[in-house]
Amino acid sequence: MKNLTNERLKEIIAHRSPSLRWGEAEAMASELLVLRPGEVAAVTAESAPAYLLGLMDQVKACNTPEELRELRSRVNLSDLNTAIGSIDQAIEKLSNL
Repeated sequence: MKNLTNERLKEIIAHRSPSLRWGEAEAMASELLVLRPGEVAAVTAESAPAYLLGLMDQVKACNTPEELRELRSRVNLSDLNTAIGSIDQAIEKLSNL
């Protein structure tokens, strides 16, 4: 499965394959994407709040499960992890005041 591009794996996640039952294609593609080396995060500690608020707005705008799956396939996990980690660090600093 190394010849599948990240874009193709994201397509598989977004559109269930009728040849596999119970979301097997979606689960396999998700697992492969997680196991691949990630892209460098574009989110910084300074941009994390705006990134998360923008992502929340996009989630709210989704009207169907398909739109939500498509959005999920576009989210960079490195960016999301960086944003969440930055928010966690800020909360920890505030709680230590």
